[in-house]
Amino acid sequence: MASQLAVPGPAKLEAVTKLMSKLDADLETQTLAVNELVAYLEQLKLLGRDPRSADPIFAPNGIKTLARYAFESPQRATARGALKVLANSMLLVPNTRREFLTLGHEGAIISNLARHAEHMRENPSGPVIPMEDMAVNETLRLLFNVTHFAPLRKPLFTPAIPLIVTLLWKQDINPSKPLDPPFSSLINALLNLDFEDPEVQSSLCPQSPEASDQPSRVAARLVTLLDLSLKPGIYAEGELDQLLSPLVGVLAYVEAAATEEVKQYLRATLLPTEKDREEVLGKGTSLGSRVLKLSNNPMTPKLGDVASHLLYSLSDKDASKFVANVGFGYASGFLAKNNIPTPGNMAETSDELAARPFNPVTGQFLDSERVVELPEMTEDEKLREAERLYDLFERLKRTGIIDVQNPVEEAIRSGRFQEMDENRVTEVDSD
Repeated sequence: MASQLAVPGPAKLEAVTKLMSKLDADLETQTLAVNELVAYLEQLKLLGRDPRSADPIFAPNGIKTLARYAFESPQRATARGALKVLANSMLLVPNTRREFLTLGHEGAIISNLARHAEHMRENPSGPVIPMEDMAVNETLRLLFNVTHFAPLRKPLFTPAIPLIVTLLWKQDINPSKPLDPPFSSLINALLNLDFEDPEVQSSLCPQSPEASDQPSRVAARLVTLLDLSLKPGIYAEGELDQLLSPLVGVLAYVEAAATEEVKQYLRATLLPTEKDREEVLGKGTSLGSRVLKLSNNPMTPKLGDVASHLLYSLSDKDASKFVANVGFGYASGFLAKNNIPTPGNMAETSDELAARPFNPVTGQFLDSERVVELPEMTEDEKLREAERLYDLFERLKRTGIIDVQNPVEEAIRSGRFQEMDENRVTEVDSD
């Protein structure tokens, strides 16, 4: 029925009006069965995908009615159906976001999450209940929409952070699809929240005698999701920008709010290792190498930017340490883009920060670099190269941008070269 009425027009408007009237009336009479309420909400979800001729859904009274079903209904199926319609409404019609916020349901969203977190604590090994999982996902989706479209309200949702962190252990991670719900929903919901609140640190870096509450426990859970997501064949390259940008962004927030112990764990896990330096950085298979490759992948620009910021933070936001950690080849673009001065003597920095000197550009240990044996140039090849360099410097001089001395001219004037004929020069033996 709903699909037939989806075309904007009087018939659709009449259908939406009747559905909203029935739902509104039943808040007082409570005569409709649960399956009827769920069916009406499902029809509203379909009809509301196009806001045209669906005004009653997005009107102040419509949002109020849907919010009451979402947060006051004792039936999970009904609440979940209403949450879906609400989340879609806030995505499609900006005015509904303001209307929802005026109702003061921030506490109801947090209470919903608290109920799910408490249920998980009481039944840590219990079976996954699909209906409950779907309800959690819809609550998280609504939370994301509220905080995304009304960022000034995000401090009101800071109490949700420890609850969402708890739900990271709601079920085991599926190695073949690690970011399937609920994990994608949990990560997205965290993305817009306020990690700078001092009270948040205890939930991100738990200090408890219990073995399960080691300080790096939360960071390790996020790192596991990242590691599994970057395994070959798990996600296509075209999916990474959308899927992994929120996860790496949340890792950056956790790192910024973390204790020094957790920061050390993240550095050891996400920065290139000593073993990685046996070859040019970014060529290895460690997690640090894979994250580094992400930072410079033209196919994932958004993810690359977030990954670079994370690596820079892991380097104490110090340009010298950043170059030493990832190599100037990877660091240069980020530094230039963010107007961060390039370190002066990179070679000295690399010697100071490592027992074995490494190439500051590639990050590879100097004693591991392969020496490439090039064949001796013939006289004709030398001549062509000299002519090419001569032309290059002449063009630079003509631009007037920089004052450059042509080295070939200088060599001839100083007597380092002597003419052999009108087209050839040879270097004079200095001995």
